[in-house]
This record gives sequence, structure tokens and C-alpha cells, in this order.
Amino acid sequence: MAGKVVGYFRHSNHTESERDRRKRDVAEQLSRIAALLRVRTGHDFSGYKDNSILRRIQRRMQVP
Repeated sequence: MAGKVVGYFRHSNHTESERDRRKRDVAEQLSRIAALLRVRTGHDFSGYKDNSILRRIQRRMQVP
């Protein structure tokens, strides 16, 4: 049983680092997108939180 508990915690730490890496990747991509939009359109989205931008993108991508 102790081995299973140790395995669980090893897996949970690995999963957490994977989530952190994905969040960091998304944040970097959103920064790049915001910079492109600022250059091309003059609109500055840098003050928006990442979750707000993602929510807006998801809503706009929905096809009625």
C-alpha cells in the first residue's frame, strides 16, 4: 500500500508540473497574440487577464 501512495504523489507532482508548463505556454502565446494585435490594429489587450482573453476567444469561436 505504501508503494501505491508514493506512486500517487509522484504522479501528482508530474501532473502539476505539466499543468504549469501548459499554463506558461498559453500565457506566452497570448502575449505574442496581444503584441501582434497592438501592432496591427492599435488595440492594447495587455491589461486583460489571460482567463478573460481565453473566455472571449472561446465565446467568439462558437458557431451558432
